[in-house]
Amino acid sequence: ETEDADKPEAARGTIARNCAQTGRLTVDAGGQLKEVVLVDQSALGKTPRSNPAVYIGAFEDIREFFAQSEMALQRGLGASAFSFNSTQGQCQRCRGAGFEKIEMQFLSDVFIRCGECKGRRYRPHILDIKVRPLSGTNRLRAVQHLGGSAEAGWSIADVLDSTVDETVAFLRAFPESRPATRAVDAISLLQDVGLSYLKLGQPINTLSGGESQRLKLVRHLATVSLSKPEPAPLPKASGILKNGNDRSRVAELLCRPGMERVYLATPGSKKTLFLFDEPTTGLHFDDVRILLKVFQRLVDAGHSVVVIEHNLELIKSADWVIDLGPEAGELGGEVVAKGTPEEVALCPESHTGKALRPLLAMTEKRARGGYKSSRNAFPAEARLILKE
Repeated sequence: ETEDADKPEAARGTIARNCAQTGRLTVDAGGQLKEVVLVDQSALGKTPRSNPAVYIGAFEDIREFFAQSEMALQRGLGASAFSFNSTQGQCQRCRGAGFEKIEMQFLSDVFIRCGECKGRRYRPHILDIKVRPLSGTNRLRAVQHLGGSAEAGWSIADVLDSTVDETVAFLRAFPESRPATRAVDAISLLQDVGLSYLKLGQPINTLSGGESQRLKLVRHLATVSLSKPEPAPLPKASGILKNGNDRSRVAELLCRPGMERVYLATPGSKKTLFLFDEPTTGLHFDDVRILLKVFQRLVDAGHSVVVIEHNLELIKSADWVIDLGPEAGELGGEVVAKGTPEEVALCPESHTGKALRPLLAMTEKRARGGYKSSRNAFPAEARLILKE
């Protein structure tokens, strides 16, 4: 933030001095930014009791869905009975973990499946509560996708032992149930980020770094608004990123060592700034395409996305690229090129530009042949991709 609201050049100088003195960059977003979210590949937790359904908040709706079933109502079972953390429904032997830990004196601990619940976490009277699709088109679709298991009905343990795709297909057979609909809305986000193969009950401490990062993204996608904002003029207060020069200056400051925070202004109502640290690591080419679609959803909704990335498919889709180099480690750290992917590709000193040239030429050739380019024209205020 700066007091030089009517002097843009003085304001930028003030920002630079503050950064040098404090090691922190703060840019006034004119009250348009709600929060800043860092989405990295750090572990989600060490406990095996948490799983994707619990982490994204869908498990509460799933438990409520089973509690509203006819058999559960007859037996007086509430939503808490379907929690594997509740003494009312959890297996008494493994306490809802589904496995038992055997401590080894000189070796790593060994985990074996619970001999009483067979890894299903719940007591028999909870596992007896099964829900099956009613007659109709939705039932036929569930049976076609899931086979005989849908006809026999699912218990809550079956849901936890099913993949995201299977669970969505099953719950969509109950459009009249509000908890099922809410659960589908949340779980479907896992499909959007390419995690449709995960089982809902898989312990989160077994997920890879890339899976953990995308699961964090899903959690935030479930909370941020994805409605498209009405366009609004940017405030005139200094420190707001109002044009390309301001954006370039702040981006350069962001790349300096020790910088902790940046606020970008986005037209419309208060939105979120997402910071991603190499989100494509370990992803298949098709998963990268899916991730780009998620970024596009965020940008279309007016949110800002900053990505530190090496993947060329992601870089060429950016509105603004900052290439750091010229080499790695002690031989790098300088801003070699900045601008649109096309502008960076014209820089002879940029290794990134050299790699982008044939890719952009291929994209342009496809566009001339009637194919749409993969690079979308979004407002520069809405997205900023960083190249390290």
